Amino acid sequence: MTNTTHHQDTIYDDPKRLRTLETGFIERKLVKKPWGSEELLVYTDSYALKFLNVDAGERLSLQYHKEKMETLHVLEGKGKVVLGESEDAVRTVPFEQGMTLHVMPGTVHTFEAVTPLRILEASTPQIWDVVRLKDKYDRTAKKA
Repeated sequence: MTNTTHHQDTIYDDPKRLRTLETGFIERKLVKKPWGSEELLVYTDSYALKFLNVDAGERLSLQYHKEKMETLHVLEGKGKVVLGESEDAVRTVPFEQGMTLHVMPGTVHTFEAVTPLRILEASTPQIWDVVRLKDKYDRTAKKA
């Protein structure tokens, strides 16, 4: 996918990061996931911005981040978020269009889509900081 977004910061030429184009625009990265897809819009030394597209009936891994802090806003759809201080102390709440959630490092969480979900995620730049606790796609030994 080659949509572009204007950005002035330096972006590293790395397969997992975005590439700066001569015009000062950056190339979007679409990454297929077993639960849907992720569109990385911006990656800098200060923050990252991406869309999470979760297919109906699918869920992300139950996970936490050691350093990464993220804010998630549901643009479209209806789902559930599971979150808590530990794997044994989680609660499930609705996560629907217009709702925003701030996730601090160490918070155990996952999202499940009842209908297709489109989520805007703004986070600190540690996008590979994922500790998976449970995963229906058997990825607990790997990072995203």
